[in-house]
Amino acid sequence: MKRLIFPAILLVVLYLLFSSLVSIPASLPEGTVVPQEVRDILSPERIENAIIYSNFRSGWYFFSNLFGFGVLIAILMLGLSRSIRERAERWSENIASFGNPPLACGLGAAFVALLLVFLSATGDHRVSAGSLSLALLWGLVGIYAGHSRRFALSALYILILSLLLTVVNFPLAYYRSFVVEHSFDLSVEPFGKWIADFVKSNMIEYFFMVLLIPLAYWGIRKRPRDWWLWVSAASVPIMIVM
Repeated sequence: MKRLIFPAILLVVLYLLFSSLVSIPASLPEGTVVPQEVRDILSPERIENAIIYSNFRSGWYFFSNLFGFGVLIAILMLGLSRSIRERAERWSENIASFGNPPLACGLGAAFVALLLVFLSATGDHRVSAGSLSLALLWGLVGIYAGHSRRFALSALYILILSLLLTVVNFPLAYYRSFVVEHSFDLSVEPFGKWIADFVKSNMIEYFFMVLLIPLAYWGIRKRPRDWWLWVSAASVPIMIVM
């Protein structure tokens, strides 16, 4: 029970921060001054919406970062990280017991990715060649995971942890990128298309995480003294490409 006290208090604090920082006000804050240059271009209604939306984004930026740190701290406090690693170790051992680990893992990863692509497809968001290429890329990742037990362990840990964080953050993602955007008339995307985009964007994000995070740890092992210099330098072009 003692391990649950701190995460519970943390969640209450984050909830209070959420209520104070990211609630959408009904009108402009008192004393708001709008330059004449802006009033000459935009209507009063659009000015009001723009300022309210800007204030909301500022509050959301601070809250989302605090919430992310809070969730990670709670995962460590509750021992979930160790549990995830132990599960990843068991699964990586099971992979090694397959008759042909690279083939089995490659087909399994490609099938799961393909299944997600087709399940998330809608009439407005049909399966495309780009979506099918995700299954191919995940199949290649599965082949390498079946070939390298160390990579399989890292990939499984990253995937399980990422899925857990996605589930925890899903209500916030839905509120921020669907409810709020529709409230300010910045999006007309239906929910089916939004959830399809959400699933595929996470598949792409997980793919790069599974590749790049083990690569960073490989650099740490190879260059224990100055790894931070090489990893930070390599991260700049990667972030630009992303």
